[in-house]
Amino acid sequence: MPELHRFRVDLGGWIGAPGVNTLYFRYPLGTGDMESVAGLIRTAYDSLKAYFPAGMTATVNSEVAVIDSATGLLQSGEVITPPAQVVGTAGSASSSRAVMALARLHTDKVIDGRRVRGRIFLGPIATTAMAADGSISSAVRTAIGTAFGGLIDVAGANLVVWHRPTATGASDGDYGTVTSVIGAPLPAVLRSRRD
Repeated sequence: MPELHRFRVDLGGWIGAPGVNTLYFRYPLGTGDMESVAGLIRTAYDSLKAYFPAGMTATVNSEVAVIDSATGLLQSGEVITPPAQVVGTAGSASSSRAVMALARLHTDKVIDGRRVRGRIFLGPIATTAMAADGSISSAVRTAIGTAFGGLIDVAGANLVVWHRPTATGASDGDYGTVTSVIGAPLPAVLRSRRD
């Protein structure tokens, strides 16, 4: 099965941190390409920093894993020079530390009768990202779609959603290529396993 490149974004700077977002890309990438993709991931977060409270950080991890999409097993890894850390600039006015904005990753792939979809949790978010009715403001939703939509096809690689194997040791994992990214209208709450 094809190999996927796994990039992790380490999130910190709030009570309950750390957090992590994982993004997968398809097509072979050399080290220079991996660093280009990492730079574009950073650019996506940087374009949204005005919606994150001051002190909240997003850092693309220096380790990029190459996994087998069928099994999820590590095939190799690469250490890259990561881009600069992104720091939130919205000041101290933040919503609950559990409140996140959500980027929905849509694909055309159907596995076992269900469309493969992914999510990226963004936050915690600042109160300035919220509309008066408690939803995520339309401007922020548009900014999220634009920021992560820019990762759909970059540096010769496609952003994908990985569908894990159905059981440990199985080799029925697969992936769907992301066709669109949409900012969800309602806030999401991501709970830690430690809660």
